[in-house]
Amino acid sequence: MNIMKKIIIQFFIALVLISLVVIVVGGLILVFTNDDLWDEINDISESIVTIFLENYFKNASFEKVIIPDSIKSIGEYAFYNCRALQEAIIGNGVKELPRSMFNGCISIKTIVIGSNVNTIGDDVFYNCSNIEKIIIQDLSQWCNMVYSPLYSTMPYSNEYDLYLGESAVTDLVIPSDVLAINKYAFSYCKSIQTVSFHSALE
Repeated sequence: MNIMKKIIIQFFIALVLISLVVIVVGGLILVFTNDDLWDEINDISESIVTIFLENYFKNASFEKVIIPDSIKSIGEYAFYNCRALQEAIIGNGVKELPRSMFNGCISIKTIVIGSNVNTIGDDVFYNCSNIEKIIIQDLSQWCNMVYSPLYSTMPYSNEYDLYLGESAVTDLVIPSDVLAINKYAFSYCKSIQTVSFHSALE
């Protein structure tokens, strides 16, 4: 009888442990579809993740994404069709926004571009018709931004306000270290009211 009791007790202990494991794992899975939990896992991401693979968050339902500086590469279509996404903050480790990264993110309004981004791929913002604000860290970086040669039309589908940090760019002064402005740099940018060029600009 004592042996039977021990078996029953051990069975229930094992059941409790399995339930705890399921809860923990389930919580980690929810991180990728829940905005609040996403913020909580950022510290973990910084230590174990360096690449977001292709279609990594396709069709996810979070409203905000913060890509930590530890992320160095993002796969094509990474946030494809994330229709609830409203804000994306891209860390300073990323150099390229790959093809169709935000394609189909119909609710996205604010995008923060990391300081090291130098290339915007094909159709990154395709079907993103509600963008209101793009925030950059460096004006020279934005002037020199390289856009995919596959673009046959404008990379942005609606007018938006360009911000340098916390300030809207209204009186645009081209930096002296910019010798040429790449195509599309200020297309559809409605916040700009005046532009000042320097003599060395090509």
